[in-house]
Amino acid sequence: MHFAIPALITGIFMRTCLGGVFQVIDEDHGCKIYTNDVHGCTGYSASFATLHGKDCSDLTVVVDETRLGLPYVDAAACGQVDGNNEAWIRVEKTGEVIFSNLNGDKAKCKLDNGLNTGSSCSASDYKPLTSTSAGPSSSLAVSKAS
Repeated sequence: MHFAIPALITGIFMRTCLGGVFQVIDEDHGCKIYTNDVHGCTGYSASFATLHGKDCSDLTVVVDETRLGLPYVDAAACGQVDGNNEAWIRVEKTGEVIFSNLNGDKAKCKLDNGLNTGSSCSASDYKPLTSTSAGPSSSLAVSKAS
């Protein structure tokens, strides 16, 4: 009986730290990532690609009337704080999904069925090898055109 409460508290703490679940969803022919309890973030990201059937792997942007393929796209998530995005979700062509927020929390996982609708994965915390900011590294990745 004495061990039940510490085990419960440890389980709650670990769930919060380890993140939650990412899932690729279709909303109005746009591909988004739904997050469920990833460092307190539950909801939908901004659109990261245009849906083609069930495929969301067309990570492109139009610059000066030229369509450029990208290795990843950053999408805003979880609203804004003082006019700044509260969190970002990086969607990589490889199916890896990386979450970052203003607190410096990071979580990632690899989608179980690539960049297809319904694909999901369970996020876990990670520390990048190099020090980077919490937000997107390039405005090109944020201003993706359909």
